[in-house]
Amino acid sequence: MSAGPTDRGTGTAPAARRAARVLCLDPDGALLLVGGTDPARPHAPAVWLPPGGGVAAGESAGAAARRELFEETGLWLDDVGPAVTGRTVEFDFAGRRFRQRETWFAVRVARFEPRPTAWTRWERRSLVGTTWWRLGDPPPGVIPDDVVRLGEGAHRDLPATPRRVGL
Repeated sequence: MSAGPTDRGTGTAPAARRAARVLCLDPDGALLLVGGTDPARPHAPAVWLPPGGGVAAGESAGAAARRELFEETGLWLDDVGPAVTGRTVEFDFAGRRFRQRETWFAVRVARFEPRPTAWTRWERRSLVGTTWWRLGDPPPGVIPDDVVRLGEGAHRDLPATPRRVGL
Protein backbone atom coordinates (compact mmCIF):
# COMPACT_ATOMS: atom_id res chain seq x y z
CA MET A 1 0.00 0.00 0.00
CA SER A 2 1.31 3.46 -0.84
CA ALA A 3 2.14 6.03 1.79
CA GLY A 4 -0.88 8.07 0.73
CA PRO A 5 -1.22 11.77 0.16
CA THR A 6 1.54 14.10 1.21
CA ASP A 7 1.18 16.98 3.64
CA ARG A 8 0.05 19.90 1.50
CA GLY A 9 2.86 19.51 -0.97
CA THR A 10 5.66 19.54 1.60
CA GLY A 11 6.75 16.05 0.57
CA THR A 12 6.14 14.55 4.00
CA ALA A 13 3.75 11.74 4.73
CA PRO A 14 0.88 12.36 7.16
CA ALA A 15 1.78 11.93 10.81
CA ALA A 16 0.65 8.51 12.05
CA ARG A 17 -1.53 8.47 15.12
CA ARG A 18 -3.51 5.85 17.05
CA ALA A 19 -6.80 6.79 18.70
CA ALA A 20 -9.75 5.26 20.51
CA ARG A 21 -13.39 6.40 20.51
CA VAL A 22 -16.45 5.42 22.56
CA LEU A 23 -19.96 5.33 21.15
CA CYS A 24 -22.01 6.21 24.27
CA LEU A 25 -25.72 5.68 23.77
CA ASP A 26 -28.44 6.40 26.28
CA PRO A 27 -31.46 4.06 26.68
CA ASP A 28 -33.43 6.11 24.12
CA GLY A 29 -30.70 5.84 21.49
CA ALA A 30 -29.19 9.32 21.79
CA LEU A 31 -25.46 9.35 21.01
CA LEU A 32 -23.01 11.45 23.03
CA LEU A 33 -20.87 13.63 20.76
CA VAL A 34 -18.01 16.05 21.33
CA GLY A 35 -17.77 19.00 18.94
CA GLY A 36 -14.53 20.47 17.77
CA THR A 37 -13.04 22.91 15.32
CA ASP A 38 -9.61 23.22 13.78
CA PRO A 39 -7.69 26.14 15.34
CA ALA A 40 -6.16 26.75 11.90
CA ARG A 41 -9.69 27.15 10.44
CA PRO A 42 -11.69 28.89 13.19
CA HIS A 43 -14.63 29.77 10.92
CA ALA A 44 -15.23 26.20 9.73
CA PRO A 45 -18.28 24.46 11.23
CA ALA A 46 -17.78 22.19 14.21
CA VAL A 47 -17.26 18.50 13.53
CA TRP A 48 -19.06 16.19 15.98
CA LEU A 49 -17.51 12.85 16.95
CA PRO A 50 -17.85 10.37 19.79
CA PRO A 51 -15.55 11.06 22.76
CA GLY A 52 -12.04 9.82 22.25
CA GLY A 53 -8.50 10.71 21.40
CA GLY A 54 -4.93 9.59 21.15
CA VAL A 55 -3.56 6.32 22.48
CA ALA A 56 -0.41 7.00 24.51
CA ALA A 57 2.73 4.89 24.10
CA GLY A 58 2.28 1.63 26.02
CA GLU A 59 -1.45 2.22 26.52
CA SER A 60 -4.09 -0.18 25.21
CA ALA A 61 -6.92 1.13 23.04
CA GLY A 62 -9.42 0.19 25.77
CA ALA A 63 -7.47 2.08 28.44
CA ALA A 64 -7.20 5.11 26.15
CA ALA A 65 -10.95 4.96 25.45
CA ARG A 66 -11.74 4.95 29.19
CA ARG A 67 -9.25 7.76 29.91
CA GLU A 68 -10.43 9.96 27.03
CA LEU A 69 -14.08 9.41 27.92
CA PHE A 70 -13.37 10.52 31.48
CA GLU A 71 -11.25 13.52 30.45
CA GLU A 72 -13.79 14.77 27.90
CA THR A 73 -17.06 14.00 29.73
CA GLY A 74 -16.36 13.14 33.39
CA LEU A 75 -17.79 9.64 32.90
CA TRP A 76 -15.61 6.85 34.26
CA LEU A 77 -16.20 3.28 33.08
CA ASP A 78 -14.24 0.34 34.46
CA ASP A 79 -14.74 -1.45 31.15
CA VAL A 80 -15.75 -0.39 27.64
CA GLY A 81 -16.04 -3.97 26.44
CA PRO A 82 -14.44 -5.31 23.28
CA ALA A 83 -13.74 -3.13 20.27
CA VAL A 84 -16.73 -3.03 17.92
CA THR A 85 -15.01 -1.60 14.86
CA GLY A 86 -12.11 0.45 13.62
CA ARG A 87 -11.30 2.87 10.87
CA THR A 88 -8.41 4.76 9.40
CA VAL A 89 -9.06 8.41 8.64
CA GLU A 90 -6.91 11.21 7.26
CA PHE A 91 -7.52 14.79 8.32
CA ASP A 92 -5.89 18.17 8.74
CA PHE A 93 -5.56 19.76 12.16
CA ALA A 94 -3.60 22.85 13.18
CA GLY A 95 -1.84 22.97 9.83
CA ARG A 96 -0.69 19.33 9.87
CA ARG A 97 -1.96 16.26 8.05
CA PHE A 98 -2.66 13.13 10.12
CA ARG A 99 -3.45 9.51 9.32
CA GLN A 100 -5.26 8.20 12.37
CA ARG A 101 -5.97 4.53 13.04
CA GLU A 102 -8.97 4.38 15.36
CA THR A 103 -10.41 1.61 17.54
CA TRP A 104 -14.07 2.10 18.47
CA PHE A 105 -15.99 0.80 21.49
CA ALA A 106 -19.72 1.04 22.26
CA VAL A 107 -21.56 1.26 25.58
CA ARG A 108 -25.08 2.00 26.70
CA VAL A 109 -25.19 4.37 29.68
CA ALA A 110 -27.84 6.34 31.54
CA ARG A 111 -27.97 9.89 30.22
CA PHE A 112 -25.77 12.24 32.26
CA GLU A 113 -24.59 15.84 32.05
CA PRO A 114 -21.04 15.75 30.60
CA ARG A 115 -18.42 17.67 32.58
CA PRO A 116 -14.92 17.70 31.10
CA THR A 117 -12.24 16.91 33.67
CA ALA A 118 -8.91 17.31 31.90
CA TRP A 119 -8.92 18.98 28.51
CA THR A 120 -5.45 19.49 27.08
CA ARG A 121 -4.26 22.86 25.76
CA TRP A 122 -5.25 21.78 22.23
CA GLU A 123 -8.65 20.59 23.40
CA ARG A 124 -9.32 23.90 25.18
CA ARG A 125 -8.54 25.67 21.89
CA SER A 126 -10.54 23.36 19.66
CA LEU A 127 -13.40 21.63 21.52
CA VAL A 128 -16.68 23.52 21.55
CA GLY A 129 -18.71 21.26 23.83
CA THR A 130 -20.70 18.07 24.12
CA THR A 131 -24.23 17.16 23.13
CA TRP A 132 -26.55 14.18 23.22
CA TRP A 133 -27.58 13.74 19.60
CA ARG A 134 -30.79 11.92 18.82
CA LEU A 135 -30.12 9.56 15.94
CA GLY A 136 -31.98 10.81 12.90
CA ASP A 137 -32.04 14.49 13.92
CA PRO A 138 -29.59 16.86 12.27
CA PRO A 139 -26.67 17.69 14.58
CA PRO A 140 -25.55 21.29 15.20
CA GLY A 141 -22.70 21.06 12.68
CA VAL A 142 -20.98 18.39 10.62
CA ILE A 143 -21.10 14.71 11.52
CA PRO A 144 -19.25 12.14 9.40
CA ASP A 145 -21.46 9.56 7.67
CA ASP A 146 -19.65 6.64 9.30
CA VAL A 147 -20.41 8.05 12.78
CA VAL A 148 -24.11 8.03 11.91
CA ARG A 149 -23.88 4.47 10.59
CA LEU A 150 -21.89 3.22 13.59
CA GLY A 151 -24.21 4.96 16.07
CA GLU A 152 -27.27 3.39 14.46
CA GLY A 153 -25.62 -0.05 14.49
CA ALA A 154 -24.61 0.27 18.15
CA HIS A 155 -28.12 1.37 19.12
CA ARG A 156 -29.53 -1.69 17.37
CA ASP A 157 -26.97 -4.16 18.77
CA LEU A 158 -26.32 -3.02 22.36
CA PRO A 159 -28.45 -4.30 25.24
CA ALA A 160 -31.15 -1.81 26.21
CA THR A 161 -30.12 -1.75 29.90
CA PRO A 162 -27.41 0.81 30.75
CA ARG A 163 -24.23 -0.22 32.52
CA ARG A 164 -23.80 0.95 36.09
CA VAL A 165 -21.27 3.76 35.99
CA GLY A 166 -19.60 6.22 38.32
CA LEU A 167 -19.56 9.94 37.62
